[in-house]
Amino acid sequence: MNKEFIWNYLTKKNRCLLNYNYPSKKPIFELIKLVNDRLYLWGAEGYQLYTTVRDVCVKKKGNLAEVGCYLGGSTMLISKAKGNNTLYVFDTFEGLPEVRSIDKSKNKWECDFFKGEFKADYKDVKNFLKKEKKVYIYKGIFPQKNKEIIENKKFIFVHLDVDIYSSTKDCLEFFYPRMESGGVILSHDYSTAKGVRKAFDEFFKDKLESVFELAGSQCMVVKK
Repeated sequence: MNKEFIWNYLTKKNRCLLNYNYPSKKPIFELIKLVNDRLYLWGAEGYQLYTTVRDVCVKKKGNLAEVGCYLGGSTMLISKAKGNNTLYVFDTFEGLPEVRSIDKSKNKWECDFFKGEFKADYKDVKNFLKKEKKVYIYKGIFPQKNKEIIENKKFIFVHLDVDIYSSTKDCLEFFYPRMESGGVILSHDYSTAKGVRKAFDEFFKDKLESVFELAGSQCMVVKK
């Protein structure tokens, strides 16, 4: 089975292969493979997360945040890419809160979330990340809890992986006015979760910024 056949077959199935063997890309993908058991992102999404953080932090110094870390795989990628910047991490560690009808779907291409999904062990995640510098992890639904820790700070990067409409909306309302010019909000599930897409599209409808849909399920916003 030759490469051309594989490429043609996958294209017909609306799928594609990506090559991460380039010298600049391979070390990053090796890191992604190392955290794969704790990463709830596709490999390409993990790569997008890492390189976005890396490239933002090349020119900007400041605070980063992640809401929805689950097992800590995405947190590790952000930590390895952030340099000497500080990362604040928030998760319920009790799984998803109450979900609405907008967060559920019987379409096989869309997420069908339920309350308590993605529950994780707080102590286990903290232990996994204990050697990472300037990474602070907090338990509780954000921003209803723990917002006082960062409400007076500005941010250069925020990663959202909160899955549902209400949490996405709450996080956008909290972080948007605290983003520095040129700062980036990157979210998972924009293409696959109706609630996430609805929250972003509604929030940015009257804003200057565009919501950029990326190749995986992610979206990105760059603060003007």
